[in-house]
Amino acid sequence: MSKNPFDRDGNQPLYRQLAEWLGKLISEGTYETDSRLPSIRQLSEQLSVSRTTVVYAYRLLEDWGFVEARSRSGYFVQSVQDRQPRVGAAAPPSWDTTPKLFDVASASDDPTVRMIVAGANLDVLQLGVALPNPEFYPTDRLSRLLSRVVRHQPAVAARYCPSPGFEPLRVQIARRAVAAGVSISPEDVVITNGACEALFLSVRAVLGPGMRVAVASPTYYVFLEQLNQCGVIPVEIAADPQEGMNLDALREAHRRKSLDAIFLMPNIANPTGALMPDATKEQILAFAGEHGLPIIEDHVHAELAYSDARPRSLRAFDNEADVLWCGSFSKTLAPGFRIGWMVPGVHREKVAKLKATSSVASPTPQQMAIAEFLEEGGYDHHLKQLREAFRGAVETMLHLVDAYFPDQTIAHQPRGGYLLWLELPEGVDSIRLAQQALEHKIGIGPGPMFSPDGKFQNFIRLNCAVSWTARTRQSVRRLGELVEEQLRG
Repeated sequence: MSKNPFDRDGNQPLYRQLAEWLGKLISEGTYETDSRLPSIRQLSEQLSVSRTTVVYAYRLLEDWGFVEARSRSGYFVQSVQDRQPRVGAAAPPSWDTTPKLFDVASASDDPTVRMIVAGANLDVLQLGVALPNPEFYPTDRLSRLLSRVVRHQPAVAARYCPSPGFEPLRVQIARRAVAAGVSISPEDVVITNGACEALFLSVRAVLGPGMRVAVASPTYYVFLEQLNQCGVIPVEIAADPQEGMNLDALREAHRRKSLDAIFLMPNIANPTGALMPDATKEQILAFAGEHGLPIIEDHVHAELAYSDARPRSLRAFDNEADVLWCGSFSKTLAPGFRIGWMVPGVHREKVAKLKATSSVASPTPQQMAIAEFLEEGGYDHHLKQLREAFRGAVETMLHLVDAYFPDQTIAHQPRGGYLLWLELPEGVDSIRLAQQALEHKIGIGPGPMFSPDGKFQNFIRLNCAVSWTARTRQSVRRLGELVEEQLRG
């Protein structure tokens, strides 16, 4: 049950406040028709109010026609059709129960909300959400492994696997870290619910309300939302679409605003696909160490770099540096498994406590299945095929953009992954374009959602890892036509 909003010092009686709160929950569908409300004793204990207060609240809900009392059974929710106030009873309050998040019409002009809404609609072509089509992943093999681990080890699979996570998986992650130039032990690894949780735990471990963190401009929109939830102030740092964050701009920002941390995606940034040179990584690491700034490193797309050698993590240059290293299998193996990981370094104990008091544990069967996949071998071969497939998908999108978009369009060639950062001609409003595209069942990522200050008005991010059907090709063509229409006014 959600936290109650009672004002115990207010003018309105407590039972009335309780009745109005329960009535609102019923109107919003929290309690469905014919469902039983908590008993008088339960509600009294849960909300720390007297039983008399609960009795009076339930009687008021009866007067309003929201509930009915059934002998020896309790109070049950009435259907909307049967909700008639008793004769002589005051009419119940009215509540605005219009959906605020998943109704596109009421989602305001927030580009992040609109893209999330589009991502939940299976009828929409997902060019905006950074989620590759399942055809790129070894779903059959993973399905067999998942079935096998549950069948052969049912007791293990059914249990919580408390933080830091399933040890065989942490062993595999520690082994694979060597390729990124990092030497860690399985005890250094914490398994998370995707990289999103790893990033959120990192924010909560090293930052607090009013503190400032440097972010590349543009940057990952989910991370910006996490900062907002924690009251942390993002400071935009100019970034090159090929090489990432500018070191001189970072220095200047710290001089002017006194930063508290740095967020980096040095190896295949989202949304640009930038790959930071090793020399810049070393310089930023040295700068952070000099000023005592922890770095949150997002490593999610690193294994998707097109280069032959796997890009090196920041920790490869100083394994004792204050870097919270975050990764995931969501973009390389199984998005729906939601298995991520992090190496929090000196913040390990705090992260472990935060994990234990938030999500407690990550799904055990999925951890077991991925551990088996890595142990059996073939992951590197899969990654090689995946990189080639993603590179081909990006090239397909580039050809279509070149054919159907205005000549002034600039496509920033990614250094890896499956995302394309497009700079449209001046005068194009990407938020308006996203709204128009949705009318044609096409989802895109408008530029301002990747900037805390709403920059990149004429930019969009496209997911190229889609099924390249005739409909997809026609949708890209239609998107180009919508851009042309905006330019013509």
